[in-house]
Amino acid sequence: MTEVFLGREALGAGMSRHELRRWYHPIFRGVYVPNGSTPTLADRTLGAWLTSDRTGVIAGAAASAVHGAKWVDHTEPIEILLGERRRQSGLIVRTDRISVAKWKTSTGSR
Repeated sequence: MTEVFLGREALGAGMSRHELRRWYHPIFRGVYVPNGSTPTLADRTLGAWLTSDRTGVIAGAAASAVHGAKWVDHTEPIEILLGERRRQSGLIVRTDRISVAKWKTSTGSR
């Protein structure tokens, strides 16, 4: 797996803009990997999640790969569920919502 990181976090940790542009290239908006590296499906999946400010939900074939499916093509675009709809190359952005059911346990008195 390649080093995948948010550029703004690297800049905040002391990396200069010159170093970021010279030694790394973006795979998604604000997400970088080292020059010369070929991001794997896992790298691109992590990058998609990072570009969503860690709030997106990975879906589709990429989610299957995260859970261990071996048949997923490494060039498959990453599907991600987000609240916003900003297009990016290599991402399929879905604005579907996921509902989290709250389970109540009731103890009735008789």
